[in-house]
Formats: sequence, structure tokens, C-alpha cells
Amino acid sequence: MYIPARPASARAALQALPVRDPRDYTLIDVGSGKGRVMFLAAEYPFRRIVGVESVGELHAAAERNIQRYRHRARRCPSIEAVHARAQDYAFPAEPLVLFFFNPFPADVMAQVMESVARSLEQHPRPIWLILLFPELAPIIQSVTTLRLHQQTRRFHIYASAQADR
Repeated sequence: MYIPARPASARAALQALPVRDPRDYTLIDVGSGKGRVMFLAAEYPFRRIVGVESVGELHAAAERNIQRYRHRARRCPSIEAVHARAQDYAFPAEPLVLFFFNPFPADVMAQVMESVARSLEQHPRPIWLILLFPELAPIIQSVTTLRLHQQTRRFHIYASAQADR
């Protein structure tokens, strides 16, 4: 069932992200749906934004929305949609902000977190992870070396050891 993120909650989490310079980071919205979080994130000067979505209809809608997206607050030069299963997606070896809005069941989240952990082990780098409405937080803490940086009722933010503070 597709439920888009609430703009106020997503914005609050993005505003709380303690990165020094978003231009050093690629934001990846895992389970990006039609792209709402990508467009909210585009209000920040991230290097680029990537939405990863496995459902064909949602991915196609995101691509159409990217083509139509024009907003005066846009500060990110590059937004792209990738049609892939999250557990098959290869995370780029660059500083990342990962955004999750409980996009899939716990078993898939565990597989994705194992992929994040492997990627971080192979390419140590700054990674920040935002989990909006953190029902799956125990999986992140049990599968990765990411540490909890900030916790609110609406979101958790995690950081790799290399994340700037």
C-alpha cells in the first residue's frame, strides 16, 4: 500500500540532519514512491538525489514528476529515479544520506541494512540515515554499525563513524 511521507515530517528530519555541507552528499530515497521526498530534499543543495523504487507504476510516476518538477526553492541540480529492488541496489561509494519512510517489511529492511553495512565496510565514508516514523529502528541498530545520533517521535537519524559532526 502506497502512503507518501508527510511533508512536515520529512522537512523536520531533513532540517535536523547535521551535515556541514549538503553539496558533499548524495541523498538516496529508498522506496521513493512517486518522489515526494526527493522534491522536498531538492530544497537543499545535495550533490544529487536518487530515488530507488521497485514498483513499476510508482517509478513511472516518479519519472513523470521529475520531468515536470519546477520549483523556485530547488537547490539540487540532479534528481533521478532508479527502478530497482532496494535489496539489489548498489549504494554508490560516496558520502550518502539515506532516507527511509518504512518502505518495506522488516525482512527486506534487514537485507537492505546488510547491504548498507557491506558497502560501508568496503568503502568507509560518511553515511547519515534518516528513518521517518521509526518502526523498524531495531533492525538498523542490529544489522549495521551506524549509531543513533538523534531520536524523536517522528524520526531517527543514524551516522557512520566517518560522518562529519
